[in-house]
Amino acid sequence: MILNKNLTVHFVGIGGIGISAIAEILLDFGFKVSGSDIASGANVDKLKSRGVAIFIGHDAENIRGANLVVHSSAVDKNNVELQSARLLNIPVLNRAEILSDIMMLKKGLAIAGAHGKTTTTSMIATILVESGLDPSYIIGGIVKNLHGHAKVGKGDYLVVEADESDGTFLEISPLLSIITNIDNDHLDYYGSQSALDDAFFKFANMVPFYGLAILNGDDQKLLAFKDKMKKPYIYYGINPEQRAQYNYFAHEIKHGPEGSSYTLLVDNQTTYRVSLAVNGKHNVQNSLAALALCCKLGVPIFDAIKMIKKFTGVGRRLEPIYASTDIAVFDDYAHHPTEINASIEALRAMYPSKKIKLFFEPHRFTRTRDCWNQYLHCFNGVDELCLLPIYPASEQPIAGITAEGLCVDINRIHGSFSILVDKFSEVFTKAILAKEAPIIVVMGAGSIGKKAREAIKAL
Repeated sequence: MILNKNLTVHFVGIGGIGISAIAEILLDFGFKVSGSDIASGANVDKLKSRGVAIFIGHDAENIRGANLVVHSSAVDKNNVELQSARLLNIPVLNRAEILSDIMMLKKGLAIAGAHGKTTTTSMIATILVESGLDPSYIIGGIVKNLHGHAKVGKGDYLVVEADESDGTFLEISPLLSIITNIDNDHLDYYGSQSALDDAFFKFANMVPFYGLAILNGDDQKLLAFKDKMKKPYIYYGINPEQRAQYNYFAHEIKHGPEGSSYTLLVDNQTTYRVSLAVNGKHNVQNSLAALALCCKLGVPIFDAIKMIKKFTGVGRRLEPIYASTDIAVFDDYAHHPTEINASIEALRAMYPSKKIKLFFEPHRFTRTRDCWNQYLHCFNGVDELCLLPIYPASEQPIAGITAEGLCVDINRIHGSFSILVDKFSEVFTKAILAKEAPIIVVMGAGSIGKKAREAIKAL
């Protein structure tokens, strides 16, 4: 129950995919919304079309009339609007704090993990929508078959991504949760792998005693949780050597141009055949988590299997952005070596014998430093690699951590495999027009996707 909707919520960084989704949700609930960002974009334009006042650029005056100010972790704590809000005693909340408040209105279903949480969240939202349960959802990517990333439904459930990047996912308390995996990411915040592991363990135990944590048993760190979990949990996975540990197990897995399929074994008893419209081993794992959660909510297993095939993908997850008779271009969000390897593996399943040319923009100096050795080998499945300068994402450069150095180290191991690209649009356009490879991929969490679309538009 909402006691007072006559409130104006101002979002700093409203163009971000996660923050814009929450802004849409609050609009749907009946609150007034305003916002600011450093540039316009699709999310800003969509909110403007709904009557939201959005300022381009940050200014203390932008928060005038706001009762609450919300920001993402990407916004600097010294942002002038945040400083002004504090001086005026206007409450300031981060993404997780307002998400926690929103979840009080529904039964929360939270998906966390280093990789795969957007896709898994999208699969769950798809199943619940197609099953007639009319869920609310807040997703960190545009879901093709749902035509958006946020909605307030009339049903009982709210499906959200839980962001571990700054520890704020520990501020939400879901009824059911999923952890897709743990990896060596965001160590700039946590300081050590053990601190990151501990945070995920705490999250797994934040469900109530009558709830459930659904964990990926293929991840050895998550599998180790079983000896110390205080709350109910189950496992899913695809490793045949550990199938006795899994409540949801996928085997007889096949990949092809139309997507992946597998045989699902539930509780080591009943088998079902599952077909997906998306490809890759990682998406098989994501689908296991989604099916497990939805079935625990009471969706019949046959219905869930039927509905999950209606999930057709998320924006910037091997998203086709250009095609001709001789060439196909994909845009992908992968930026961590584990994600890169999974995306390349999925591409190879679709195009086993075709030449693949990959443009990659490293994201953050700290991640490049922490994952340096993994980056040296995660591109092995492509034929040509073009490295762009590191996208800083507000970080300061780190001595010795450069795209040039990464390129040298990759070539030292793999021969003349990678090249450094400073003028991306020019080289990318030439690769398309000269048909340098039948499959071209742009990859990264920074600006490369936007630049690729602009270059294609100019063809």
